[in-house]
Amino acid sequence: LNKLLNFVSVYGVERILLPMGNDFFNVDNQFNTTTHGTPQQEDTRWGKTFREGKRLAVEMIDRCAAVAPVDVMMIAGNHDEARTFYLGEILEAQYSRAKHVSIDNRAMKRKYVHFGRNLIGFTHGYWEKIGRLPSIMPIEQPQWWAESAHREWHLGDKHHKKDLLQRTEDVDGVTIRLLRSLSATDTWHFDKGYVGGVRSAEGFLWDKGDGLIAQFTAGLS
Repeated sequence: LNKLLNFVSVYGVERILLPMGNDFFNVDNQFNTTTHGTPQQEDTRWGKTFREGKRLAVEMIDRCAAVAPVDVMMIAGNHDEARTFYLGEILEAQYSRAKHVSIDNRAMKRKYVHFGRNLIGFTHGYWEKIGRLPSIMPIEQPQWWAESAHREWHLGDKHHKKDLLQRTEDVDGVTIRLLRSLSATDTWHFDKGYVGGVRSAEGFLWDKGDGLIAQFTAGLS
């Protein structure tokens, strides 16, 4: 996050959107399973991982707020649907009097941001069929769709880099981005042979009129 903020420091950023969730936690409960009961490996106690996650979330929000007003959007993952909601409630309470921090913890799988002529949708990418997302967007946000010219979906479920341009008969195009992850390879991915992915975080710089004007990648040092 520090690298990404340093990359954009010369641009005079107006606002920062910080999506949080997307399997931010690997397990959802004291039994070390995902939301749907799939066993996972944890290196420490479940309570400690939640506290550490909360500490890290606050540190990231404060770092962003030192640069510009920050909007935090909680995105539930299939590993941590409940924990993401609990974290969002804690963050709402912590920043309830902060003038330059807003927390969107609505219990919704899909959320949207309308910024100038940009319409950006966020979802984990686990529950919906990816091919349906371009047609879901104008149904759920008809007004913002009409007012936008640049439309994208950002997904966090598939932990590899892949940009897709999805088309329907009625729209020019909606870009769907499956974002990279910083997480290391766990036992399941290793055993399945899903190795070698680039561990990095991505940032996007949007102009109100021109849309996406820059994209940044911050890898691990």
